Amino acid sequence: LYLSHWPDPATPYEETLGAYQKLIDKGKIRHVGASNLDAGQLRAALDVASLRGLPRYAVLQPEYNLYDRASFDGPLRDLCMAEDIGVVTYFSLAKGFLSGKYHSEADLGKSARGDDVKNYLNARGMRILAALDA
Repeated sequence: LYLSHWPDPATPYEETLGAYQKLIDKGKIRHVGASNLDAGQLRAALDVASLRGLPRYAVLQPEYNLYDRASFDGPLRDLCMAEDIGVVTYFSLAKGFLSGKYHSEADLGKSARGDDVKNYLNARGMRILAALDA
């Protein structure tokens, strides 16, 4: 499985998917996926793949966890389900926040990623941690 990490607005889907076809033809990869596409971008890529006979994305990798769900829940999730596209998430533990390691700003120094976790230290984040603790 080979994943495109971020969409490049300057590169047409046909070019990206065509490059993947060459890798598949050489036996270097079997399947392709993408990260960070919204529903419109994924739909456009699937349409290009169908129209041009190119490989289609078999997997989507969105940011998704108990805190960050809005970008996937809804149209993107529905499209993945309708098109039978597998989903593997990144930041599944919200950059470590959901591990239970961070409960206050004093805990941010526990790792190099602490600064990234600061945005989760709010009322909503504390409610999520409390639910996990329960």
